[in-house]
Parts: sequence; structure tokens; C-alpha cells
Amino acid sequence: MNMDPGIGGIETHQIESVMVRITSPARTIAECLRHIDRLGMHQFQEILWSAWRKRQLTSDEIMGCAGQLGVAVEMKVYLTTVQGA
Repeated sequence: MNMDPGIGGIETHQIESVMVRITSPARTIAECLRHIDRLGMHQFQEILWSAWRKRQLTSDEIMGCAGQLGVAVEMKVYLTTVQGA
């Protein structure tokens, strides 16, 4: 397993001699917010709530990936909502 330098939240694994890039849950959520116009608000909120309830990630992990993808300001609003519940 290797972390790609400069690309947060993406790991490279070798599966049956094929290199595969796998994103972390935090990176996946940040990507969903980045493409919310394609995904839809309701679906994004459900993904975020589901991951948060299962304790799959921390707010620092999410904000780190959101910052790299340029959606940190928007993500902060959603994280404030899930942390308050």
C-alpha cells in the first residue's frame, strides 16, 4: 500500500498484479460535495450522515480533503450541522 504524494486521501494497492487507486471515505465525501450538482443535495447529505454515524472519519480528515479540493467553506457548514446533532 502506498500513499500517492501530493494527493491526499488516495492510496494505491496492488490487487492481482494490477495497481488500483482507492479513495478514503473523507476524500469520497469531499468529492461528492465538489460534484453536488451531479449527485444532488439529498444524496450528499445522506452519504455524509451515514459516514458520520458509523464513525468512519473525523472532521479533520474531511476538512483536509475538502481544502485540497476547494470546497472547505461549504464543507464547514455541513460539518457544523452533523456535529451539532
